[in-house]
Amino acid sequence: MTQSSEFLITALSLVHKEYFEDKILIWVFNKIKDYHQDYGTKTTKFVLLNELKKSTLAGQVKDSDVHSYMDVINDLSTPVNEQQYITAEVVRFCRRQEVRRAMIELAPLTDSQDDDVWSEIDSRIRAACSVGEQAVDVGTQFFIDYPERLHARMMGEDGTVIPVGIPDLDDFLNGGLKAGQIGIWMGGTGTGKSIALPQCAKRAVVAGYKVVHYTLELNEEETAARYDASFSTVPIHELRDQTTRVDDKLRFWQSMYGNSLIIKEYPTGTATVNTLRQHLISLKSIGFIPDLIVVDYGDLLKPQTNYNDEYADLGAIFKDLRGLAGEMKVPLWTATQINRSGISLEVADVDSIGDSFKKAQIADVIIAICATKEELESNILRLFIAKNRNGPPKRTVAIRSDYKRMCFYNPFGAPVSRAPTAAASSSPPPSGGPPGLPTPRRAPRRQT
Repeated sequence: MTQSSEFLITALSLVHKEYFEDKILIWVFNKIKDYHQDYGTKTTKFVLLNELKKSTLAGQVKDSDVHSYMDVINDLSTPVNEQQYITAEVVRFCRRQEVRRAMIELAPLTDSQDDDVWSEIDSRIRAACSVGEQAVDVGTQFFIDYPERLHARMMGEDGTVIPVGIPDLDDFLNGGLKAGQIGIWMGGTGTGKSIALPQCAKRAVVAGYKVVHYTLELNEEETAARYDASFSTVPIHELRDQTTRVDDKLRFWQSMYGNSLIIKEYPTGTATVNTLRQHLISLKSIGFIPDLIVVDYGDLLKPQTNYNDEYADLGAIFKDLRGLAGEMKVPLWTATQINRSGISLEVADVDSIGDSFKKAQIADVIIAICATKEELESNILRLFIAKNRNGPPKRTVAIRSDYKRMCFYNPFGAPVSRAPTAAASSSPPPSGGPPGLPTPRRAPRRQT
């Protein structure tokens, strides 16, 4: 800190006087910090010795301790060249001290009967463990790092992009939703938000990715039934009567993709984003690392910090969801309601997003599910791209859906809700997948 201005700035952003137990180190640190605040530069041995003299005359330093202070100040003159090594050591030291401080401060909270304290404890410990991460990450050195950047882009290693599975829509999204991004399906009640989310998950599974689907409204059995209908193409109300056909189809998909989809239920309003994070950590411990996260849906999560203001609470929830996507380096799809004024509109834009406009500000992609009454009766939907960081916004894609089979997307010309014949019930699974999906194949898994 006394030899490198660059390191001084880094250290002052990390180190606190409370980290030191030795009174001499506390005094030296405070003098270095005060001098930088006053003069904007690093201090010198001359300054420290002069400050020691003044502190001694003022009675702040005992005469018997002066030599100990001088020994520390003289040691600061030793040339140091190993700045990268010392930075790593300082980060390790600060992280250790911050975790200790957090544990001492949080210990009394463990006796609380309020379950919300656990989210506070989790956030505080996570923050302590992340101290110094930015200090050792200088960022992208544009001209120095460009060969690796071009190579990663050429090899397709510049981040996961998972398509939705609707060709025209994926074209507008430049391939799909990217790692670290949050996409929102927006629609009124009964327009298909909870079918659009499994569409995204299903397409990811077919591409060889792993998916975790969090359901906060339906239970796990009801959510799984929707996937059963979608993957088997058996109408959802006929799943029980056509158990053999469903079994044949799911056995086929299982042979292709194994354990690639996990559905986890949390009752409405009980889970925070930290709850999802802890579940993801548990999945990692058993070797399941998802490539896509689906949250059905974000409005039903509980804020980690309650602001007692629905607008602020929902904004905080969606901000935390985007943070989770960035932390996990995966795309995250969720859904939200259209507000009351947007329900009557033929096309709902970002200003129709329900309850908190902060959701629209945070999202990378927003797709509004639009349909007139006549279109709904004909299974026709219009997908309006209200926001798009990946390509052009304000585009519309018309699709046809099959709600009985829980298929959000059927190519025009494909059969809709046609009950299978008796012969079809006993026939082997086709080589292709459900309507709207490509022929299943094993895609190479991305390197994690």
